[in-house]
Amino acid sequence: MNLVSTAMPDETVRSSAATAPARASNQRSFVRYSLRSAAFRVRAPGGTHEIRLKDLSCGGACGLMCEPLRIGDYVIVEFDQRHQVEAQICWVRRFLVGLQFTHPLSEAFVERLREKASGPAQ
Repeated sequence: MNLVSTAMPDETVRSSAATAPARASNQRSFVRYSLRSAAFRVRAPGGTHEIRLKDLSCGGACGLMCEPLRIGDYVIVEFDQRHQVEAQICWVRRFLVGLQFTHPLSEAFVERLREKASGPAQ
């Protein structure tokens, strides 16, 4: 449904749904890469758990966790002994959680993780 502007009767104003194209894809600051359920340790309130990452970017990640976490919780993702990254839980959907890293990862580090998680080239 189009609405007519009262300021200019001849001009048609489009609905916000028509003027706001796919905002979710435009809000991301970093490119996301799909992973094949790469498993990493996570230190969270209440103990150490495992997360199986589904996707990863310099700014955050998405993964499956069997332990309940809450939006706003801070966790430490242990990519390896030298790379332990703080992240905040920004959304939760059942066992799937979204993480936002406190400090963005470097592109080179994300690429190394992506190669490691993908396994050998076929």
